Amino acid sequence: MTLVSVIVPCRNGEPFVADAVRSVLAQNVDLEVVLVDDGSTDTSVQSVRAIGDPRVRIIEGPRTGVSSATNAALPHLRGQLMARCDADDLYPPGRLEWQCRWMNEHPQFDAVCGRFLMMTRDGSEVSEVAEGAIAEEVTAELSEGTTRTHFNTWMCRTAVIRALGGCRDYFTCGEDIDLMLRHAPAHRVWYEPRTWYRYRLHEGTTTHSMPSNQRVFLEQKAREFARQRQQTGADDLMRGAAPPVPEGGNCKPSLAAEQVQGVLLGRAWKEHRSGKKREALSTGVRACLTRPANFKAWRSLLVLALRPAGDNAPS
Repeated sequence: MTLVSVIVPCRNGEPFVADAVRSVLAQNVDLEVVLVDDGSTDTSVQSVRAIGDPRVRIIEGPRTGVSSATNAALPHLRGQLMARCDADDLYPPGRLEWQCRWMNEHPQFDAVCGRFLMMTRDGSEVSEVAEGAIAEEVTAELSEGTTRTHFNTWMCRTAVIRALGGCRDYFTCGEDIDLMLRHAPAHRVWYEPRTWYRYRLHEGTTTHSMPSNQRVFLEQKAREFARQRQQTGADDLMRGAAPPVPEGGNCKPSLAAEQVQGVLLGRAWKEHRSGKKREALSTGVRACLTRPANFKAWRSLLVLALRPAGDNAPS
């Protein structure tokens, strides 16, 4: 039976981490969970130990961020297949069973990925995310610097992640984008339009605690490096060039509520274009109430209410 290893990086994840681990342990596969405690000062570790499941192992992380925390787990993995679950997120039922079976049936592929669902801090659904309703290979688009989903929807071959060197420490954010892109072109990746991850939006995430200009800069660099590798076979980091740094001062981190509102408005207009006027209005109201002081959101809702179902969003 194929063993699946799931890495759970954690720093002060006490409100959510026990539920995250339980959602992994509920998967119907032979598995192990390697929780990397990356310097927690709350009761995260105690809450996971209290689960009392022998399939969970806890190791200490280097306390230098999610990239190195993920890498710290790699030597400890016993499974031929691996995945990651962040400490504040969840796996839906049946995810690992389906992916494990697919990977065993398709040895020519080194990873399979899918859709994910955004949710609020309390677990309420925001919207499903990922481009494409057709199952297809995505290796070529990864070579060009295009990603369509979150790394935590992926199941990978452990040997391949080790061969790639895991995450690169340069990426204090966007390490998952960089790791996905470095699979191509040598390692084939398949996309399946199934929802395999529940991603929680809240202020404690790296995305919403890092200055927004740094986050955007690193994500752009990951894609730029992919294009460099496609053109020359190597990127600047691989060639030993001085790591690029973002210019200008730090911008404020983006707010989780701002992202939730934007995603909900996008969902409302998608429902509107599909002719689902009532659902669109309901989603639009929910978006406005997420940040009631944002006049632009209310204006968007008004336009949505006045336009016939099927019309596009305003530019």
